[in-house]
Amino acid sequence: MKKLLALLTAALAAICVSAQPTPAQGVSRIIAGTNVTISPSSGTGTVTISATGGSGSGTVTSVGGSFTGGLISVGGSPVTTSGTLALTVAGTSGGIPYFSSSSTWASSGVLAANALVIGGGAGTTPSTTTTATGILTFLGTPSGANLASALTSALPLSKGGTGLTAVPGSDTYVIFNDGSAYGGDSGLTYNKTTDILTAAGGFTSSGASTGAVTVNGSTSGSIALTGVNAMAQAIVISGAAQTSGGTTLTIVDQAGVSRNLLTGSLTATRVPFASSAGILTDDSDMTFATDTLTVTKIGATTLAGTATLAENSSIALDPAGSADGKYTGITVTGTAGYTQAFGDLVYLDPTDSRWEACDANSAAGADGDSRGIIGMVVSAGTDGTACTILLHGIIRADAKFATFTINNPIYVSETAGAITQTQPTTTDVVIRIIGAALTADEIFFNPDFMWITHT
Repeated sequence: MKKLLALLTAALAAICVSAQPTPAQGVSRIIAGTNVTISPSSGTGTVTISATGGSGSGTVTSVGGSFTGGLISVGGSPVTTSGTLALTVAGTSGGIPYFSSSSTWASSGVLAANALVIGGGAGTTPSTTTTATGILTFLGTPSGANLASALTSALPLSKGGTGLTAVPGSDTYVIFNDGSAYGGDSGLTYNKTTDILTAAGGFTSSGASTGAVTVNGSTSGSIALTGVNAMAQAIVISGAAQTSGGTTLTIVDQAGVSRNLLTGSLTATRVPFASSAGILTDDSDMTFATDTLTVTKIGATTLAGTATLAENSSIALDPAGSADGKYTGITVTGTAGYTQAFGDLVYLDPTDSRWEACDANSAAGADGDSRGIIGMVVSAGTDGTACTILLHGIIRADAKFATFTINNPIYVSETAGAITQTQPTTTDVVIRIIGAALTADEIFFNPDFMWITHT
């Protein structure tokens, strides 16, 4: 109250009253209170009121309060004499305060213990959940037990899990993809004690393989390898020796034929070799027994060492050519000196080391001289190209040879490159036997190094 009086006094002190010259409006007297001065105190003119100091006293008769927006209420209002204004908060035990609107508070309902709180959005009460989509409940101290109790179903493969609530199958089962899920079966097991992988139906490798299949120890059943190339590397079997009726190693070729590489498909004493299908096979033409390799046919080959014929051994020539143009014997390669034909009789020309046509009429040292090395053409060439010459052996030439008499001698002919069973009679011609007839069109070529000239 004192402050109010002081304010009023200050206000009055600031009021200026203007004295008018009209006598009817003059002020005869102004009485000032305490601490207020008036000048002039009477008469006419400008009156100035000044106040100095000032004080007062009084009593507040009423104080009140209020709160809008929810949750908080004001108690004890208004206070008229004496008292306390009390603020009271009201909500749900176990709930949380939230703005139910832009200017109003509210309390949620009871939230579940150890659950995740989910906001409800504008104007909606927050809540808790343990099963909402995409929510994994894993609260408290992280542990396998907590995680296991939090999962209500199997974690799918797409989320990094296994999709399993339990390991499928029994102990030792090998887990595999079974229709986009993990599975196990008694047909495929692994024993960690013995380190043995067992497949009840056997093992099948299809398609190309660049590794190796290694089978250690005793194996029953069969290993089937199918595909264009059975194995590019190797199949290794070690352990117990194979016996009759024991483990088989079978390869199925491109024709679908099963071939056992260990027993059943290979014949005793025959030497195995790779067939056109790329697997092992054998043939009666190549055998090995009692330290002796027997080969009935040998193609073109080169001996790097010395070949020694044992007692009662021989080099056997084919006694009869199967058709025109066939031969057997010892040959040498060289260069043709003219356009040759199969069965031509030729000599080695000393001037250019080419095989030219041989002629009984030629003088010593002249072209066609038949006194030195002679042979028969078995692979014809042209002038300056390669040819093959038979030096000793058997040759058949149906069109080239005349109708020979078996076992009669054959001579160098007076016709260049030809042979005859008629001894030449012209003076100074060379008479030289080059072999004898085996059949009417086949001869044994074995030129004699002795020759004479007809006189």
